[in-house]
Amino acid sequence: MDGRRIVLQMKYARIISRLAARLGLSIEKAMEIFYGSATFQLIEKGIADLHARSEIYLVDELILELSAAKNQSNACR
Repeated sequence: MDGRRIVLQMKYARIISRLAARLGLSIEKAMEIFYGSATFQLIEKGIADLHARSEIYLVDELILELSAAKNQSNACR
């Protein structure tokens, strides 16, 4: 594993930990949310240098993504 990948994995762990704390979730549930998110896909693809953003910013983005998905789900009912 190269250095960039190791740094990203460490960042992912911090994002997951912060997400779990902010939303009162288990680490496992926070991992499921993070790795299933569009935000994760954008970070992995190197879009908009999201990997360079703070963990706090990225957790906020994940929460916005979850909220938008919830609102869209409710609108479809």
